Amino acid sequence: MSLAINAIIATNLVLSHADAHIKDSELTTTSNGNIIVEAKNT
Repeated sequence: MSLAINAIIATNLVLSHADAHIKDSELTTTSNGNIIVEAKNT
């Protein structure tokens, strides 16, 4: 049972990070220059 629990934790850690790239687009920011990209994995 311990092995199964460890595998679930490791999988969740791996899947909890993603990189987002914006390609062939122009972006305009406000005065602070921050851009937030939000997405959902469904």
